[in-house]
Amino acid sequence: MFDTPEWLGSTGFYDDDLRSPLDRNERKTWEPICVWATPYFTDSTMPLTFQAYTYLVPPSDRQYLLELLSVPDGVTSPHPVGTVWELPLVGKLTLELPTYHTTDGLTGYHFAFTITEAEPGPGDIDNDGDVDREDFVIFGRCFTGPNGEPDLPCRLIDFNRSDMNDDGHVDLADFFLFTANFTGLLASRTTYVGAAACTECHEANHNGWVGTRHATAFDTLIGENEQENPVCLPCHTVGYGEAGGFVDVATTPELANVQCENCHGPGSHHAADADNVGIDVELDSSLCGQCHVSCHGLCGDYYHPHYEQWSTSKHSRALADIMLLPEYEDSCLQCHSTDYRLAPEDDKPTASEVMYSLECVACHVPYGSANAYQLRLAPESLCAQCHTMGDAAPGEEPERPQVEFMQGVGGFALDGTQLDGVYMIPYMDLSGECAFCHVYREAYGGPDQAANSGHAFESNTRACAPCHTETAATARIAGVYEEIEPRLATIARYFDPSDPLHVDPSGLTPEELDRYHIARFDYDLVAADGSYGSHNADYARALLSEAESFFEITP
Repeated sequence: MFDTPEWLGSTGFYDDDLRSPLDRNERKTWEPICVWATPYFTDSTMPLTFQAYTYLVPPSDRQYLLELLSVPDGVTSPHPVGTVWELPLVGKLTLELPTYHTTDGLTGYHFAFTITEAEPGPGDIDNDGDVDREDFVIFGRCFTGPNGEPDLPCRLIDFNRSDMNDDGHVDLADFFLFTANFTGLLASRTTYVGAAACTECHEANHNGWVGTRHATAFDTLIGENEQENPVCLPCHTVGYGEAGGFVDVATTPELANVQCENCHGPGSHHAADADNVGIDVELDSSLCGQCHVSCHGLCGDYYHPHYEQWSTSKHSRALADIMLLPEYEDSCLQCHSTDYRLAPEDDKPTASEVMYSLECVACHVPYGSANAYQLRLAPESLCAQCHTMGDAAPGEEPERPQVEFMQGVGGFALDGTQLDGVYMIPYMDLSGECAFCHVYREAYGGPDQAANSGHAFESNTRACAPCHTETAATARIAGVYEEIEPRLATIARYFDPSDPLHVDPSGLTPEELDRYHIARFDYDLVAADGSYGSHNADYARALLSEAESFFEITP
């Protein structure tokens, strides 16, 4: 609950089971907390900050209070003894205290920290701690409607509790307050039930999950002797720190590992009444990013920074980048929208309805698959779904032709024959093909080399080892670029109406026009690939040679 470099004391909150479930009306208090400044602290005031870490979010059904118990002698203008502050669940509370110096750790400001179960808010008409179905029934009996009188029998105590704004009526204003605090159709807060409860209806998903690393995430902690580390537990168990969540492996073994409810939320209501109570289905990558981040935010980008790197990639902007283009339409969504890709074929959203770019779940199956890393397809096949020009032909513009370019197919000789078959590159046989270079993963290698999850999808020449050193591979790519880029620039002038070298296709004979379209198509194929030949240098040279031949350009 605290995060401040000026606080030198230790409270042992977590040792006292701060995040364990509380029984109804139970109260826990830690006191005293002693706060002081060391002699080298020179400012006249010292901050005391309480903040919930994002990876140890406090249970929202509790209230967290800080009370000032005593002030050291000689302090000028302190907060009054007995002042109570409520700690926020989101954000932080910072107190500015007149500086008090000591080195003994015994004198200073003394505080008490108290946890109680939070009040449920307006709408708990039957006073059972929940705003639930029973309250809704009572509220309905007391609802006055336009006539000002309840249509059904309503006890005075129920009427008074239903009149949440104290205006003498139980009307729409009260209904809005009620719905804001409504906890669900069932009579209690939803709690965690564990993956076993999901098996009856979701057997196939459960069987897939069993084979994933999520299903053995707690074993990872045991292997590192971190099974009691509160920093690790939120991402390796279900609901750690929340009411009804994981406590320890002896108390709640069914909630060890990463399970259905890590992604879908507490499932007790859904398990009890699936026909009437839904469950969260979240496509946004931020859900995965709660755990798949750089060392959980504690040590920079030294450990599986999947979410941060994805956030910098074009995949994260796939939808936003095209939404304002004049040609934006439904057909774009297959490669630019996760909700479109995952929707049933007979219920696809339109271009105005989609919400998500290419999120994690566009490529990965949360509950497992037959492919490595829970991918929906083998890496090369997955990339090929979008990074392909399909059946584009001369007279059309090839878009995203990376698959064809790497395979050395798709282009044409000026006589109209296919220009392919002899340009296959040797690294097409490498595992993962595209992913071999563009999803190259590296462990932390010291201060000069942070961990790399490969999810920025940028090529990495260290992947070329052991056949090439990083320096040699970089030099080879630079050499191809220096050859192909000026050739592309020269050919482009013949297609530019503002350039003196422009060739106007309207003045060509039908035979010349056919050859012109082939030259344009081959040029576009190299340009649209975007690698300036590094994906397949020999094929780039062959394609550009056809275009140069048509325009009688000497490379």
